[in-house]
Amino acid sequence: MAYKWKQLAFRFLFERKISEELSGIGLENLVER
Repeated sequence: MAYKWKQLAFRFLFERKISEELSGIGLENLVER
């Protein structure tokens, strides 16, 4: 059971990091324009 919780937590952090990077890239693109 602990393994499953670890997997869920890791996935949550991973997706959050990707979304933050994507939003950061989006902001950079807007600034360049």
